[in-house]
Amino acid sequence: MANRDDQTYHFTESTPEERESYARMAEESTIARRRRGQMLPLFGVLTSLLICLLIPVWYRAFAGHVQPIACLILGVLISLFAIPCHLLGGSRDVIRSGGVKAVLYVVGMLINTAGTSLCIAAYYLHLGKTPTSAEMTVCAGAVILLFVVLAVFMSIWPDRYGLITGITGLCTLGLAITSVVFWIRNEDKGLWSLGFFLLLTVGISVICLCAACSDEDSPLLRFSSFASFGLLMVVAAIVLLILVCAAGDCDCDCGGGDCCDCGDCGGGGGGGGGKSSAKKRR
Repeated sequence: MANRDDQTYHFTESTPEERESYARMAEESTIARRRRGQMLPLFGVLTSLLICLLIPVWYRAFAGHVQPIACLILGVLISLFAIPCHLLGGSRDVIRSGGVKAVLYVVGMLINTAGTSLCIAAYYLHLGKTPTSAEMTVCAGAVILLFVVLAVFMSIWPDRYGLITGITGLCTLGLAITSVVFWIRNEDKGLWSLGFFLLLTVGISVICLCAACSDEDSPLLRFSSFASFGLLMVVAAIVLLILVCAAGDCDCDCGGGDCCDCGDCGGGGGGGGGKSSAKKRR
């Protein structure tokens, strides 16, 4: 109680100069939160767009030449090159220039984004097809809309970042669950799987945004770098789980494509024939 009384006395008996200093510090804190609330969603938008652009590139480059698991491993290995960039960007002894640190963080984010798109492409190599341009437009448009709404609300109410990020996170979770339900029901796998992967970008960005607004002393790009690495790890784990489960469910040699849809396996035959032959091999 004594400490609380001392603090009350300190603020009530403060001089006009001290009150002005407190008000200025509060205003600077609000400005910092507003800036972070605008910039981190922007990085999320750029990440989502880059992922959509790279997925068909990797798919065309590796389809028929590389197994899905190899593509997944390559994506994870590429991300290892982003670790030195992140560590050097956060080092105060090795590199002191703020501009160089920012460049290192951006390079690390680009590397992680390339690795994430490779991991997602591994799933589409397994599926045997890549999302169409229309599907990518729909998914990217929905995710960009979420990021824009988040940035707008953070610009209007930067001091309520906890409530705003919490509501956005719940909306993202609901949309992600919906996409998984339709994905499992085999309805437009390319559309719903891409929507789920991009919604992961929103979810992880929301978490990093909340951390960035509560810690104004750390560089903004540092949180974006964390977000890109976290996204890659989550996507890689999910795709690995899908590939492992698919390998355990079916013994047919599909050479790419969905192992449960074996219509193209064994040189002809319908989907039923492929399934029966797979059962015989078990």
